[in-house]
Amino acid sequence: PLAYVQVSSELLSHMLPEVGVEGLSQVIGELGESDANPMVSRVDLFADFQTDLDIGAIPRHAWVTQASGIDTYSRGGAFTGWVFGAGSAMSARLYDKTAEIRKSHKTYLYDLWRRSGWDGESKVWRLEFQFRRELLASYRISTFSQILDQLGGLWLGAAGSWLGLTLRDPDDTNRARWPLHPIW
Repeated sequence: PLAYVQVSSELLSHMLPEVGVEGLSQVIGELGESDANPMVSRVDLFADFQTDLDIGAIPRHAWVTQASGIDTYSRGGAFTGWVFGAGSAMSARLYDKTAEIRKSHKTYLYDLWRRSGWDGESKVWRLEFQFRRELLASYRISTFSQILDQLGGLWLGAAGSWLGLTLRDPDDTNRARWPLHPIW
């Protein structure tokens, strides 16, 4: 390829992906002949939310996932998040985004959250699914336009069958049949 480009979350938080990719395509076009429909090697889909639920108190067995591993993280003795399937073709992270911002200084999100009703103090959690090239290729997704066409399906597959938060049913030993938690 003529160029490898990483589109930052900050850019995508302030413009539609199509606009960002169009601008990048114009810049790359100035460098030489380029593909009109860029190839995608990784996609991260996320949702930011607030809840009264103590995310750190969720028992490990409540997570039903196809991931090979589940890890928890903390900083300074405080729970900060879960990671599912780290290092694999598909993974997920559920983490305290407000704690992450204190370290990363990505404060541009504060204005976006305030416009959606954030009080400026409450924790904001992020559920993020990461799809790597090999998984995207298995779904015959390789270009930016194909990603846009399949966003809903990718999210539904990730949060609908690959990972779920459930409520224990003491009468059923099959966790896959447990009811979904209301937050999910």
